[in-house]
Amino acid sequence: MIRSRLGLKALVLGGLVLGLMAFVAAGAQAEAGANFKVNGSNISSTLLPSFQVASLENKTVSLLFTTGGGTKVEILCTEMKLLDGTTTNDAKLGVEGKVDLGKMHLSGCLTKLNGTISKNCEPHTGVNKGLILTEALKGLIRLHEGQPVAEISLDSGTNIISFVLGELCAIGEEVQVAGVLFLRDCKNEGKTQLVEHLLEALQALTKLTALGAAVTLDGSVLAKLTAAHAGLKFSVEPN
Repeated sequence: MIRSRLGLKALVLGGLVLGLMAFVAAGAQAEAGANFKVNGSNISSTLLPSFQVASLENKTVSLLFTTGGGTKVEILCTEMKLLDGTTTNDAKLGVEGKVDLGKMHLSGCLTKLNGTISKNCEPHTGVNKGLILTEALKGLIRLHEGQPVAEISLDSGTNIISFVLGELCAIGEEVQVAGVLFLRDCKNEGKTQLVEHLLEALQALTKLTALGAAVTLDGSVLAKLTAAHAGLKFSVEPN
């Protein structure tokens, strides 16, 4: 479901200011007392739950921005999954409100310029057309207006995403997306034990840029536990 106007309304990200500096000042620590719960019990370091994107609502997620020259750009993708580089390739929830997201793998991607699909600007990674791969990402649970939210940032480096559009693309051959992304439960149910949680960008805190312009990530994703914890309910509860 496309809700309000993120760059992965998840991957990507508009209204960009309130409370951001306060969160950044908190450093690399999650909210005091934050922890994930599975079936009502706090997780521990002995068996960290794996999780994955179950589906994209409306099967789309978009990065939206307007170039300095006035061109409206939409990078639209139809599939998303998380790759942590291990044999399971699932992301992991961590203790003390930490999340190891790995890389976001976005596929079925195309580019629209001023509302029209541009073949000259088709995103690709290497020889894989329609593929966008983020850098390795990490998450920390914060508290915003009494509700838990996830701050998503880089493990290291500057650009969350760097992808190629092609030599003939009117807006340039490469796009780099930098900044920080905040996700929230769409229905403020992060504290509720559910098998799946519907996540979207929190516009008030997210701050992403591409080609010098503010980026909105438009879309929402269903996330669920996998592997040994598949089918179990989970939540997050800062104290």
